[in-house]
Amino acid sequence: MLNSIKKKIIVSNGALLVILLLVLIFALIQLKSNQQLLAQEEENVTILTEIADIEEHFLEFRIAATEFALLLQNSSKQKRDDDYKQLRTIFSESVHPEIAAETATLENYYSQIEKAATAFINDDKMEGGLLLNTSIATADQILTVLKNQYGEHKSEVDVITGEIHESNSAVTFSLYALLVAMVVAGIGISLFLANMISSGLIKLQRTVEEIEQTGESLFCESLFWASKPKQTAKT
Repeated sequence: MLNSIKKKIIVSNGALLVILLLVLIFALIQLKSNQQLLAQEEENVTILTEIADIEEHFLEFRIAATEFALLLQNSSKQKRDDDYKQLRTIFSESVHPEIAAETATLENYYSQIEKAATAFINDDKMEGGLLLNTSIATADQILTVLKNQYGEHKSEVDVITGEIHESNSAVTFSLYALLVAMVVAGIGISLFLANMISSGLIKLQRTVEEIEQTGESLFCESLFWASKPKQTAKT
């Protein structure tokens, strides 16, 4: 009987360990997936920051170029030229093909705004105005590319963020499931052991009673047979 109880306890503990192991493996898989998603999110956020910085830098360059073309201030010209050199390096060395492809457009914009400034210096306002309007369209083209790139990566970040939330929910669920499994298993094992012990005690009590009854029967029978010779002698 004890061996039977021991085997059942081992089986129940084994089943509990299997359940806990499966839940734990699921949680670890979700955590690993979560780490990968976080790395992707960080990478895309870095790209978004980079694109936003490029756009801001280009807007500053555009303002300086326009100010020089209209106001002919040397300080604006210096800033325009410095910004252009930096932007040309950024565009040409960009790891994003769409941005790198706009290097030629940036060069074209600088050429247009430079010619517009020269026209205004020569007091050719009509030519300067036409070139300035053309440069505005060219600048808008560059800004459109930057905004599109920002929007695409922003969408990727939104998707990854949603996946991270789902992964976090799965991890939370697995942890709750692990806790519930442990509690339920603990209660189940406790009830099982209590039932087994109670059943064992009942069987043990019955066995003791049977032994006692057998002992009483044997005692009575021995008394009966012990009294037989005396009765025979009397007769």
